[in-house]
Amino acid sequence: MFWGYRVPRFTKTIEKVSATSAIRRITYNMSNFFQSVRPLTMTTEDGKPYTRSPEVEKQIAETLHWSDANLRGKHKSFLNETLVYHVRRFRERDEHLCGVLLHELAQRTTRTVKAAMHGVDRLGKADIAMQVEVEVLELAIAPEPSRKSEFLEIAFTQAVKRRALNLREQLKGTVQGHRGRYKPKPWVDLDEHEKERRRPLEFAPDCRNGPESALAAFQDEQFRAQAYEIVRRALEGHDDRLMLGFRLHVVDRWPLWSADPKVPTVARHFALTRGQAKYLFEKTRKIIDEVLSAYVADKRMTAAGVQK
Repeated sequence: MFWGYRVPRFTKTIEKVSATSAIRRITYNMSNFFQSVRPLTMTTEDGKPYTRSPEVEKQIAETLHWSDANLRGKHKSFLNETLVYHVRRFRERDEHLCGVLLHELAQRTTRTVKAAMHGVDRLGKADIAMQVEVEVLELAIAPEPSRKSEFLEIAFTQAVKRRALNLREQLKGTVQGHRGRYKPKPWVDLDEHEKERRRPLEFAPDCRNGPESALAAFQDEQFRAQAYEIVRRALEGHDDRLMLGFRLHVVDRWPLWSADPKVPTVARHFALTRGQAKYLFEKTRKIIDEVLSAYVADKRMTAAGVQK
């Protein structure tokens, strides 16, 4: 009797649990099938409510009852606005699926930015694309809706392009925005005929001590303070950048130019091209050479008792 009583009761419990699980699965599937598209809540400045295009509304409605596996397999076929909708839909429900959708959204954002950027170098495009991508992804997963976040569900491509163009305008007045397009100043422009002329003596090796060596030697002698001051006044009288550029290159050992963006260079410090930085330093050498030569000659004449 004991087993005859317990077995039927245990069987009934199993049947009750199975029936409850089946009901829950049916309820979940039915709720997914009949759930409606989440409406937009923002309005324009004129008071008109935000509305998605009919194509976007139709695709969202069709994909709401899709399984998670189906969404992962076909998310690349979504319209941009539909993709943003589902990112917000699964933001707190399924981190893995939301991550898959966010990855696709980031790739589309980058492609849109690079296609819209004309007259910008490769590094500039990459910088702008990265900044726009961060802004778009932050809006897509924002906990509270806003005009900016909901506008991505209305006109995604327009929103991305507008952000990219705004960033490009902000970079126009910076060194970063003018890489490779620096317009030389008048003092850098050389006569074209002078550039083309070849003078053998100019290519002969110069065995003399350079002005930097002469200046270093003066700093170890009794006249070093006076000589240094003469050189400083001479350089600053021509161009404020000459003395600083000389100190960065000779004293601090900064290279004139480097392809590595992490290396500090004289060209990058003054926003110059490689040729312009070289010209700046050659001009500095010439001025120092002339000043020190005149200074040494004057001291020799004074020591010899020759009056000017």
